[in-house]
Amino acid sequence: MKILTLHTGGTFAMTDGAVRTLSAPAPAVDVIDRYKSQNPNVDLDFEVRTHTTAIASENMTIPLWNGLIDTLRAVNFAAYNGVIITHGTDTLAYTAALLSVVLAHVKIPVVLVSSNAPLTSPRANGYTNFRDAVDFIRTCEGRRGVFATYFRDGISNVLLGEKITQPQPFLHNFKHFDGSGFGILKDGKFASSVLEESYPAGKNIFDTMPPLTNSVLLVMPYVGLDYSRINFDAGDKIRAVLHGTYHSYTMCVDQEPSDTPSPYSAEYLIGECNRRGIPLYFASCEGGVGYESNAKLREMGAKFMLNTSVELAYARLLVGAEK
Repeated sequence: MKILTLHTGGTFAMTDGAVRTLSAPAPAVDVIDRYKSQNPNVDLDFEVRTHTTAIASENMTIPLWNGLIDTLRAVNFAAYNGVIITHGTDTLAYTAALLSVVLAHVKIPVVLVSSNAPLTSPRANGYTNFRDAVDFIRTCEGRRGVFATYFRDGISNVLLGEKITQPQPFLHNFKHFDGSGFGILKDGKFASSVLEESYPAGKNIFDTMPPLTNSVLLVMPYVGLDYSRINFDAGDKIRAVLHGTYHSYTMCVDQEPSDTPSPYSAEYLIGECNRRGIPLYFASCEGGVGYESNAKLREMGAKFMLNTSVELAYARLLVGAEK
């Protein structure tokens, strides 16, 4: 069995101290040596590659994503039983969502691994997450897709890349956006918590997709959001706007009909988008009964991306795979 380990940086590759800094790619080698020493009877061949730009993941950008995609284009996935990508926690959910879209055709598991602290810290879960990723690849019985392993509160969780969402500050706990589970690792073996699974390979857009551009504007709701402050003409041309919602799939709209919507109303935003020919999408939204605010925006042409996380919706729009 052969596993490719791609090192991209993050806390996983940092030295501990008053200020955490990136170190050489040695941590990726260190965890492999540790795994081999603790599992001498497991026959595994590891290949280690370092991404050209190892970064702290909070510094992830669209051009750096393009670099990661180019690195993955050079991988012959058929030569491996699985791929492990070390990544920082801050933007892991966004990268997992993106890779779930662009690697939808890949027939082996691709697992993102992170650490809540530098590996030298006694509270770090990075090695455990790496060990769990290896054991998942060994025992996942042919499952394909993008995943993440994350150890928390004594449980080795396996999460789906297309469902994982950013953890809240202070809690540092990755979950699925819809509260569902996928599986755990126990005694080095994967146990699924999903009764029925079907993950057929998706369309291969990987080989022909153009470089990503910063063409999707992501807006998150908060009390006092003033849409008139959005400058549609700054930076790269905006191809789509994605708007997050409150937990009940709502956003602010005017209470009374008006020919000139308030700049605090999402009706103002959709009017500006319609005037410029820019589609406006909302996520996360659950199908079924909605509120009056949803209905108003639907009537004006807003599109609702159902049963998907903001992170995945953003990734789909970014690569033009929103359908």
